[in-house]
Amino acid sequence: MRRLNGLHIAVLVVLAANALALRHAAANRQGAPEADIELTDRELVYHSGGDNAPVFLRLEYSGSAPRGHVHDIGDAGNWITVEELSAAGFDCTIPVKDPRAAEHYQKQQVRPVIAAFEYRPGDDAEPRSHLVAAGIGRDLPSMRRRFPDRSKVILLPASVRIYRGKDRPQAWLTSVPVMIHVPHEYQAGFRNLPTKMRAATDARPLYRVRLRYGANLEPWIAAVDFPQGAK
Repeated sequence: MRRLNGLHIAVLVVLAANALALRHAAANRQGAPEADIELTDRELVYHSGGDNAPVFLRLEYSGSAPRGHVHDIGDAGNWITVEELSAAGFDCTIPVKDPRAAEHYQKQQVRPVIAAFEYRPGDDAEPRSHLVAAGIGRDLPSMRRRFPDRSKVILLPASVRIYRGKDRPQAWLTSVPVMIHVPHEYQAGFRNLPTKMRAATDARPLYRVRLRYGANLEPWIAAVDFPQGAK
């Protein structure tokens, strides 16, 4: 039997990895989308490393990192209720004014959750994202029952760390998957935009994106429209 050399092995590893990735993507897109939503440049911020670099969109929501930040620095989580924290498994029984509170909340481990982000239409000239963090829960089925509109609410995996707030227990929301790869067929349209960031008072979006999430809560871009055209 002919032995495989290093190059052959490397090629086989790449082919196997590609096949696995394709199977994973196919499984994610099987059946009806978990969410099917249209967003604009207010919620999906353009990112690229240069003319030949891949194009990505960063999902932004009200309360997230400042516009344009690539790395998730966390969300102060003022919108997360004590009831939601307790349901997620945190012990919120110690009042925050209790001398034991700081240590009690600090020592609790980070917990995985499903976070809901709801699109709330508003003034198109408003520069902030219309996607608003709306709640957390322990599992996907219960959160989808709570937020049934798949055309308005995205459910995503995230992590929560509790801390002692001023008046009540609060939490940081972190590890939200926000980077979305743009398929090759749409990349030129983004690179040729007349501007990379819309003026704060401009009501017309630079682009509209049909975004879908599958069974694995992973996104794919189904369509893109460029109302302002390209150069």
